[in-house]
Amino acid sequence: MSKLVEQALNMAAEGHAKQTRKYDGKQYMNHINEVLALLKMANVSEPTLLAGILHDALEDTLITHQDIELNFGSSVLDMVMMLTDNKKLPLERRHQLACQKALIMDGNIINVKLADLISNMTALPHSWKPQQKASYLNRCSQILDAISHNPGERSIELEDLAKFVYVIVSEGTSLYHTICNWAEKGRLYWSAEDCCLLHLPDVEPIRNIQQGTKLEARFNKLFNARVLRSLELTDEASIEIRETRYLDEELSIVQRRYAVDHLNCVRVQIAF
Repeated sequence: MSKLVEQALNMAAEGHAKQTRKYDGKQYMNHINEVLALLKMANVSEPTLLAGILHDALEDTLITHQDIELNFGSSVLDMVMMLTDNKKLPLERRHQLACQKALIMDGNIINVKLADLISNMTALPHSWKPQQKASYLNRCSQILDAISHNPGERSIELEDLAKFVYVIVSEGTSLYHTICNWAEKGRLYWSAEDCCLLHLPDVEPIRNIQQGTKLEARFNKLFNARVLRSLELTDEASIEIRETRYLDEELSIVQRRYAVDHLNCVRVQIAF
């Protein structure tokens, strides 16, 4: 980690210290760290990493324009300003402005916006009413559509992941049928007895594996970025994404059974 990135994280941690996310009620820095992980995965420039860390600083903390410019330069400040909402305006007007900005913003700023959207969509509360969830996702969809019409060069990987997460969160239980289709096509396996998927990163397919899976590639990227932490499907039209669990005991069993030399298997619970 560079000194500037560490400095920006310290500034953000101090600024957001007493804040929690409105989506899942967890420490706000979880969101900042998720955005940073996604941007690192996309191999963006250091100024873009800094803008990602500070993207909410001006609208949500006492951090000032001068603080950002003095510590990180005018280009980082410009990016943060482009990503900042005016919370004095009504929500619909703020959304209109966000869509307008998405049409013209620089590719580096688009990358931060995409990472922000991915992080927020994966943290939507299971308790939200369908209308509230649909309204939020509709706004996300409009921003993604505006970004798709922006000619700026950005991370195709992040844009693809953002669209994928939108589909996951929007589809609800129809995702179960998608998973079934993946399995029928030989792209996915799971243990019906244990109702779980087991992700074995970078492992060659094992013909005789009965309990485990090689997840669809975009799930793999989301897991590796520590954003898609766990996936729970129910028979309701909703989907809940929560904390990743790295289960050492289960992993050791898998390693012994299949001689898999990897330490980052991820278990995903499915509730039928």
